[in-house]
Amino acid sequence: PENGEAWHLLGVLMLQKGEGADAENYLLKAVKLNPNEAKYYNNLSSAQKLCGKVNDAEQSLRQAIEVDPAFADGHVNLGNLLSEAERYDESIVSLDAALEHYPEIAELQLNLAHALFQLGRFDPAKTSCLKALELKPDFGAAYNVLGGIYAGLDQLPEAIAAYEKALKAGAGTITTHLNLGLIYRTQRNTEAAEA
Repeated sequence: PENGEAWHLLGVLMLQKGEGADAENYLLKAVKLNPNEAKYYNNLSSAQKLCGKVNDAEQSLRQAIEVDPAFADGHVNLGNLLSEAERYDESIVSLDAALEHYPEIAELQLNLAHALFQLGRFDPAKTSCLKALELKPDFGAAYNVLGGIYAGLDQLPEAIAAYEKALKAGAGTITTHLNLGLIYRTQRNTEAAEA
């Protein structure tokens, strides 16, 4: 019963089964036994998020980073959690820290691009989005974000091309079609806008 790693692994198993409350209980025991294990707080955060305890999940991730400032997964998860909460300024700080450890992960580059885009910081958003596409050329979700960035920069032909690539990659959404329609309407291309 004093083995923190055993409690931790039980918590991870419960997470994998989707049983958030049990996972949280086991992981709280692990953290109490080994309060200097960043990964324990990280997994505790996942359990708390599964239970809808977003504030607790954030605090657990911040504790993971306090225990180990170089714990990249903590920065990744905190950045994503803050983005989901639309706290983009804070998210960018965490995502930048994560990218210091994982610069070659396209999804991280895209998450940073999305946060920057939401704040209207189109040029750095474009740089991150293009890096994501350099790492993963068929990344349809990145083309969606890139389309929005180009539209924000008033580069409409580039926006159209990006949205078309998102559709071709099977990553088109209602928003993709809506934005394409609005761009075509702006260009007075009624037939394309209607389609």
